[in-house]
Amino acid sequence: MADLIQFASPESNTPFPNIVLLRDNRPCAAIGYLPESTGTLVVAKPVVFPDASGEVHRALCVQLLEYVKRHAVSEGMQRLHLLLPASDGDTGFVRLLLELGFVQATHIVQWDLSMIVSPPCSPPDRSTLQLIDFDANAAVGCEIRFAIDAILECSEDLTNQPPPTAAELLRQWQRLHASVFVYRVEQEIAGLMSCATNRINPADAAATSTMLASEVNVWIEYIGVLPAFRRKQIASRMISLIPTQLSSVCDAHNPQALRVTAYSDAANTPANRLYERCGFVQTTGHHLWCCDVAKTNDDAGE
Repeated sequence: MADLIQFASPESNTPFPNIVLLRDNRPCAAIGYLPESTGTLVVAKPVVFPDASGEVHRALCVQLLEYVKRHAVSEGMQRLHLLLPASDGDTGFVRLLLELGFVQATHIVQWDLSMIVSPPCSPPDRSTLQLIDFDANAAVGCEIRFAIDAILECSEDLTNQPPPTAAELLRQWQRLHASVFVYRVEQEIAGLMSCATNRINPADAAATSTMLASEVNVWIEYIGVLPAFRRKQIASRMISLIPTQLSSVCDAHNPQALRVTAYSDAANTPANRLYERCGFVQTTGHHLWCCDVAKTNDDAGE
């Protein structure tokens, strides 16, 4: 086993907090994690550095996941989420997850679409899509929370998991520095969309012929339509307006492309039909594994 456990703080320069196992003061394994909401901790698959035999590899993975579970309990978390690519053939790791109390909850589909940046334009039919500045207008923030709650009441995403709250989603979007857009029809909120952007490093883009050095990655973190406005193509309109609404992140003197990525529950038929209708292509899939840390902690104490 490793001699020392090192916690990287959220304030450090690492992309997200992590636990690093050290042996003889040298890293031998690591695992990353990130709070997704007040009750959920998202965990990455453990990384074990080279020259570890099968038994050592397994032992280090168990040690890392057990430490993460304890950390989650100490922080008041109720569950862990771990995404594994559907193509991941590591049956040994799957058995390990089952032994540690994880269950496979659902299948997550990744959708991708390339779009060209275009000049700003206005939505049709007396509707508007506006970028929200929460700091400038507290009343709008309250209005949006009520709208999110109404959308979540009729959501078909991850129906077998505890639903997030509006406050949790807003905190998550703030942490991701996401842009939040509100679609209004005659001043009434009809839909919401949250997008996070990240410019691709030209050095990384050069490594694959499918990316452009001037391309900007956009992740649709959330998109929802209030029940009274569904079946009116509002979600499709919001997606179609992404190239104009996010043109500010692109160089006006160098037309750029957007690579838009979205995720959906494979069982959420309306969401999957939406992305197909908007021209997205299903690229990869992930299995969502969940662990109720409070329950497994109680079981361990029996």
